[in-house]
Amino acid sequence: MRKSIPITVILFVLIPFLAVADPLPVNPGDYSGSRSTPWYDGVVATGDWSNGISISWKIIAPNSNSDLWSYTYTVDPVGKKDVGFSIFETGTTATSADFVFPKGYDVEGPKLWKEGGSSTDYMPADIYGIKFDFGGKNSATYSFQSTLAPVWGDFYSRDGKSGGITNTAFNVGFGHDPFSQYYTTPWIPTPGARTGVPEPSTAVLLILSMIGFGALKMEKQRLNKIHDLLRKISITR
Repeated sequence: MRKSIPITVILFVLIPFLAVADPLPVNPGDYSGSRSTPWYDGVVATGDWSNGISISWKIIAPNSNSDLWSYTYTVDPVGKKDVGFSIFETGTTATSADFVFPKGYDVEGPKLWKEGGSSTDYMPADIYGIKFDFGGKNSATYSFQSTLAPVWGDFYSRDGKSGGITNTAFNVGFGHDPFSQYYTTPWIPTPGARTGVPEPSTAVLLILSMIGFGALKMEKQRLNKIHDLLRKISITR
């Protein structure tokens, strides 16, 4: 006899991936941290990077020394190829005036980067953000300042090919937004909020979860892309 899955379990699994109107702010306790492969630690990767890659960050809030937020990210493929470039999500209203980059940085955006482009292999969805057109040998570090406070968002990094497969890495929740501070592993902190955004109330969570069930068909294509990618990785390894 088949057993039915309790609705509470279904909601617990689906809620983190249902879209919400506002980005979720990052708590101070998460101003430093990391994500890595395998996928359940937050990162999906292809090519040689599927054998191990991590992204770490350190964020400093405005203080007496600066009225801007300071961000530092390090993408580390653990000696498996270099890093070619990286894209970090920003708020869709962000402009170049919201950022201060070190002299000599080659940066594009903020703008919309489309999935399926010649340089966005395996990227599961479009992303609005800043692109650092450089990387580093063995690892890459990106530092900058911004008027934007951290919210949970997406990243995408890429290099050349290994055995015909492009080396790429991105967060598991790419293209979706977290629903609660209790489950943010599939994302990283990114600059995206001009002011703090409160967490949705219990009533709002219930309403959005109900709406989310009706939107599952629209989200199915994105989720299937990540599922298919994970399956391809397991086959090629």
